[in-house]
Amino acid sequence: MKVFGTLRVPGDKSISHRALIFGALSSGESRVTDILQSADVHSTAGVLRSLGAEIPELSGDFVIRGRGRGLAQPTRDLDCGNSGTTTRLMAGVVSASPIEATFVGDASLLVRCAQAWLAAGNTVTAVASRSDEVAAWAEAEGLQFER
Repeated sequence: MKVFGTLRVPGDKSISHRALIFGALSSGESRVTDILQSADVHSTAGVLRSLGAEIPELSGDFVIRGRGRGLAQPTRDLDCGNSGTTTRLMAGVVSASPIEATFVGDASLLVRCAQAWLAAGNTVTAVASRSDEVAAWAEAEGLQFER
């Protein structure tokens, strides 16, 4: 099924993340205008670039050249910064692709993700290079953290 047309909506964080993701996963070109210029949206753009999407610097009007359904195997960790939205949305996108990826972020993001996993009854293991940073945040949040 092919969909054609123009959709004009005001820029906000939720729509901006999704505009980048849909553009990257589509075949051909997608024009994006009035995207929200936030750190979280820039994180999503960076992750998508690491997965092979052609996304230029974010501006008021730009074109994404999508990869269709085929994401590229990343050559480095996917840095989500402090964006939980980037982490959650992109984990879903990556999980549907035949690639392997490691998601990283700042200590606050890692602790928030760990809290969600622990609340679901899972076990969380920190990457050794980040364990001191994560342990400090966990302690500040009143969480028990073992290395």
